[in-house]
Amino acid sequence: MKFSLTFRWYCLVLWMSPGIFFSHSLSAQMLYGTITNPSGEPIPFATVFIPQLSLGAAANEEGRFEIHLAAGDYNAVFQSMGYQTLKRGFSLSNQPVELNVVLSPMVYELGGVEIKAGKEDPAYAIMRKVIRKAPLYAAMTRSFEAEVYIKGSLFIERISGMIKLLATEDLKEAKITEGSTYLEESINEISFTAPDRIKQKVKSIQTTFPFGQESRASGALGFISGNIYKPGAFGRAISPLSAGAFNYYKFRYLGSTHGDGITIAKIQVIPRGKGAQYLSGYLYIVDQRWCINALDITINEQLGVDLHLKQQYSEVKEGAWMPVSNQFSVTMDLLGNTGGFDYHTSVRYNKLEVALPDFVLNQIEEAAKSATLTSTRNQKRIDKINQKAKKISNTSEPTTAQSYKAARLLSQRQKLRLRDSLKGDHTYVERYTMSIDSNARRQDAAFWNQIRPIPLTVAETEGLAAHDSLLAITGFEAADTTSKAANKAFWNTLLTGGSYYPDSLSYLETRGFVNPPGVSYNVVDGFSYQSEFKWVRRIPNQNVLSLSFLPGYTFSRKTFIWNVGLSLNSEKKLKSSFKLNAGEHSRSFNDHTVSTLPNTLYSLFLRKNLLRLYEKKYLEFIHEITPFYGFRLKSKLAYEDNNSLVNHSDFSFFYKKQKEFEPNIPENELFSMENHQNVKMELMLIYEPMPYYYIKDGEKVPRPLMNQLPKFYVGWEKAFRFNRFYARYDYIKAGIQHKFSLGLMSRLAYMVEVGTFLKPNKLYFNDFKHFTVQKSLLGTTNFYPVFQLNDYYKYSTNSAYVEAHLVYEDPFMFLKFLPIVRNRLLSEKLFFNYNFTSAYHHYYEFGYGLGNQIFEVGLFAGFENDIFKSFGFKLALVILDSRELKIEM
Repeated sequence: MKFSLTFRWYCLVLWMSPGIFFSHSLSAQMLYGTITNPSGEPIPFATVFIPQLSLGAAANEEGRFEIHLAAGDYNAVFQSMGYQTLKRGFSLSNQPVELNVVLSPMVYELGGVEIKAGKEDPAYAIMRKVIRKAPLYAAMTRSFEAEVYIKGSLFIERISGMIKLLATEDLKEAKITEGSTYLEESINEISFTAPDRIKQKVKSIQTTFPFGQESRASGALGFISGNIYKPGAFGRAISPLSAGAFNYYKFRYLGSTHGDGITIAKIQVIPRGKGAQYLSGYLYIVDQRWCINALDITINEQLGVDLHLKQQYSEVKEGAWMPVSNQFSVTMDLLGNTGGFDYHTSVRYNKLEVALPDFVLNQIEEAAKSATLTSTRNQKRIDKINQKAKKISNTSEPTTAQSYKAARLLSQRQKLRLRDSLKGDHTYVERYTMSIDSNARRQDAAFWNQIRPIPLTVAETEGLAAHDSLLAITGFEAADTTSKAANKAFWNTLLTGGSYYPDSLSYLETRGFVNPPGVSYNVVDGFSYQSEFKWVRRIPNQNVLSLSFLPGYTFSRKTFIWNVGLSLNSEKKLKSSFKLNAGEHSRSFNDHTVSTLPNTLYSLFLRKNLLRLYEKKYLEFIHEITPFYGFRLKSKLAYEDNNSLVNHSDFSFFYKKQKEFEPNIPENELFSMENHQNVKMELMLIYEPMPYYYIKDGEKVPRPLMNQLPKFYVGWEKAFRFNRFYARYDYIKAGIQHKFSLGLMSRLAYMVEVGTFLKPNKLYFNDFKHFTVQKSLLGTTNFYPVFQLNDYYKYSTNSAYVEAHLVYEDPFMFLKFLPIVRNRLLSEKLFFNYNFTSAYHHYYEFGYGLGNQIFEVGLFAGFENDIFKSFGFKLALVILDSRELKIEM
């Protein structure tokens, strides 16, 4: 079934969530009531914690709560950020008990603390201790079993006119309307085992969410397991609990409150900039323990998406503060579409095993006892880390630098021990498994009314009732309309493009007969039009068969262009693929130059033809296989009929009298081209060391983010000369590619390639070594690894060469410290490009860039043999090349 890409993108953004789940056992007794402030106003989402059961629940936005418990005597702890905690005892028998609670506003006392101008705010001393403890709290939870209830509400306020036009049928089919609220709630059993094994069993679920009945909130149970202390807990945003946080945030002490022998400090987190790298809000810190009591965090994402997270912690075990209720909200205003979702969870811990980080020294000594488990090389590094950390741990009032250093040392030690333990451990461990009870969707309204710990709001109740009524009406019509709707969707897909799924094993993907992006222009072909159709079928034994067809026509050259491809991909252990391609089209001598869109714009508006083209008719067979873990072998056998082309069009919008288009001849002293036929073979072996892996179903699978070693490759290309096949040469190359992280957000990548031609008895320009070049002001590819200033064809060579590229990326380098730039979701990059050929010897470029996944801008300077050659400003619309936008949360 076809769905509009724009509409699905909108829905996916609305539904992205770090899902956290919950549940209860069914009971007849109920505690209910309303939580208000002294003025009688409800306190939304206040937390109710039952210490005897390690049970947390939450009120809804109207302040109402309901908790179902067995008969007995209990204590209830009522708490909400900004209000004083209140404890009340109650007894449950056979009748419901109403308990209305009034929470008084919290009064935070400065406690004699005097903050003078020029003096450090007391918040910094507190945060140093929190940061120093954070790595230990991140690993505090060894295991737990919990019942988790989650309630998610999706609300759609406005749908843009464009979406209504492009996705009319989709909106109607999914029953999506403006102003609607959709509900999902589920009851789950969660089992967590350190460091990251999670098992989830969905006991009950009901949902009115569009597009399917599966849970939308299974993505990040980390908030429950204490992962808020990990550096990446807030996604793209830098955690205020991580080492280096003082570089990104200011902290303000707002006072402390006291009760039950516990002191809670309120700390305001103030970002030093704006954008997705930063968050703002409040942290509530438990004195002496230096852990989180509550948090209220907002992340102002760009691209129209804002996130809000609230968590309330309780002392589930002595010294162990764990989250008992969570609220996660997302609001979106994107391309005229507005809406969002709210997720609320309640947690009941049935079993909990923790390792309390009372003192850093104890952790260091524990690590020393297990030193025999590590390799000699890593053990020496760990010993040095332990010695440094021990000195810092003996400091009662650590400085900022010492706190950062302690946190980094503990993090480094944990990484070293993890990498060392996994180096020889290839056991596969299922990190996340989810199962759904066979009766999960069979519960009625009476069950949910009795079991849910967070009452529904009026809007949620109305949305659920409307959905149930709609199901009753449409259920009888579904069988009659399915075939008709599927047939209509198929023809709509062929006409306008998209994907069509006739069954679960196959699909059709196409740009459609009406494909405006398929229109392009160059002076050789004139205007041309091309589309694409691809059919994919999954067949037995883990194989995928696909057939593609790309028809087109050039209006000035009056030639049909086409490509037909047949491929078979095997997902078995060897992971092989077979491809058979045939076609006819015009092609640039250098495939790695300017793309179609910039060439079209330059030709029509500036009367400048950037590409030099020839005609290629071909039949080729391509095979790729993974013979051994870490190795890939690519092979290709091809027949080619190559012909020279001339300009067939002189059309442009402007400058018709001022200048002429250049001939279709590349600027290269070695250029040689005539009509000829080739038969050639290509082989390439790629080796990527991946020592960290696990074995699943007899297959080695790399561990994510653990392998950051270079990738090596060697290649050989040979053209055979016999009968009417004229070209004859051998071309060999070897290279290395490597990219790795240098810190929290810094990255380095480089590549080096060397190659040469052996016995080039007859070598035409289309088979030269061509380099990736983006000389035009406007491009669509990333700046790395691309030459930015040299000519498209000038440096192409038929002899020995060296090519190298390097990029260093950091979110804060130079310009990002300026207010106008630092508030944007941008990253800074430094570039170096180098090229050696026998004709021109040394050519190199230096560059600086600023950008994101939508665009890049940069300044570059080029030198040839130590002589300055050129300087240029570049703009790359990379979103047009990737056609994908990722919003990370």
